[in-house]
Amino acid sequence: MLIYFTKREVLLILSILSVQISACSDYYDYSPYQTNASQTALTQKAIDRLEESSSEEFVPFNFTIIADLHNHYDEGRRVVGHINQFSLSEFSVVAGDFTDMGLLQEFEWSHSVMANLKMPYFLAIGNHDYLSNGSDVYHKMYGPKNFSFIYRKVKFIFFDNNQPEFGGKEPNLNWLEAELLGTDSLQHVIIVSHVSFFDSRVSETIRVRLEQLMFDYNVSLTIHGHAHTRSEQQRSRSDGGVTKMLINGSIDRHDYSLVNVDQDDIAIHEIQL
Repeated sequence: MLIYFTKREVLLILSILSVQISACSDYYDYSPYQTNASQTALTQKAIDRLEESSSEEFVPFNFTIIADLHNHYDEGRRVVGHINQFSLSEFSVVAGDFTDMGLLQEFEWSHSVMANLKMPYFLAIGNHDYLSNGSDVYHKMYGPKNFSFIYRKVKFIFFDNNQPEFGGKEPNLNWLEAELLGTDSLQHVIIVSHVSFFDSRVSETIRVRLEQLMFDYNVSLTIHGHAHTRSEQQRSRSDGGVTKMLINGSIDRHDYSLVNVDQDDIAIHEIQL
């Protein structure tokens, strides 16, 4: 049996449906590839928050490192809870791969885990974070992929070296060197990038220049993720010091790193839960 509606009845039905769809818009995503993040400028907000405990003179401090959260939210919450309870750190560094597929929802879920920290956190972009529209999401949520800040006379440089993920385009080494210039008066320089400078993904040309920059500017420590297994190395410099290199294990291994920054040394401790 066919049912016929008058024009007025059709308009009434359509108006009711439009109200229902509008009411549901807060609960349903139109596309998994959307980039309209609810949080913005998170890196600058973290820097502003950290400045409250900074000083122009060097004062020893601690910070923590985690890496490769991907979709391990339960493990992330466990690590965050342990950091809050035991680490006495000033801030936390996330060495990339915040997400698995670079989706907005993944970024927001991972941020909801890290937002439980009692201290600010800083995120280096990882190769998985570039997938889908992840590059745009990162920029909208956090800001520039290359950034730096100085805390108690220690400079932290976050450097995007995910070369294959942006069409083989070379990382911006000129930006990195510009950030390293004028750091002689600082106590330490620390570089954070998702991929280790000596990873097989890094071309020989890029690796040689990165290594030269580390030694020319007396970089104290480089921090990485990506490999999912922990590794520590150090290389002697011509000034008599050493550059330490840490690849932090993935968070599903239930561990993180606690770093003690002193005047003449940086000590790295693996914390296993």
